[in-house]
Amino acid sequence: MTALEGEDDGAKILLSAVSEVFKGMTSRLVYSVKCVTDNVPRKAITACQGNLKNEVLRVVGARRSANKTRPLVIIACGTAALTALGVPGVADAKAQGRVYDIEFAGVRVKVLCTQSLREIAAATGKYRALVTDLERARDLV
Repeated sequence: MTALEGEDDGAKILLSAVSEVFKGMTSRLVYSVKCVTDNVPRKAITACQGNLKNEVLRVVGARRSANKTRPLVIIACGTAALTALGVPGVADAKAQGRVYDIEFAGVRVKVLCTQSLREIAAATGKYRALVTDLERARDLV
């Protein structure tokens, strides 16, 4: 299995859990880094930040057009995703399940960190922990 396959498996599990927890709410899966899958260097994270910022601004614009006023909540899958959102240097153990109130792309957002997609794919028997993180994120809305 390649790293990308593992992340795709993790993404499938994540999307299943999101549809279970966020019934009737809109969600979107966006990769913070699209070009590197293993041991993502900080340079790649920084280089790809523009795409992530554009995506957040697109979502914010769509939410404004739809008169949605609840906070935008981002679920960061792993510390690389946190770094891409401007929260660097946090250890996995300290980050998981923690909520960050940050400004990204000029927008205030709430970020909940959960397992990386690779960890989600490999976490046999830990689906409930993922659902618990997602329920925390839902309650922020």
